[in-house]
Amino acid sequence: MIFGCIRPVLLLPECTYSKSELEIIFRHELVHQKRKDIIYKLILMIANCIHWFNPLVWLAFSYSGKDMEISCDEAVLKQLGDKIKQPYSASLVN
Repeated sequence: MIFGCIRPVLLLPECTYSKSELEIIFRHELVHQKRKDIIYKLILMIANCIHWFNPLVWLAFSYSGKDMEISCDEAVLKQLGDKIKQPYSASLVN
């Protein structure tokens, strides 16, 4: 995950990754960074805090986060081509 708006930092769990896994992770997070998803999530979180009582805002916050992730996954798959689809989808399950 990327943390921070001004000086973003990539945070990874402490474990060993293969070279292909790291490439996929970096590409995915780079798409988030290029699209400024962290700023959009911050705006949505502020709206969620202001309208905490409104279930529609909660749903919008939840679905927008899922949509951002799916969109980033799609962009990475488009960049890397068909050969990476199976390993990429396997990494999503784990």
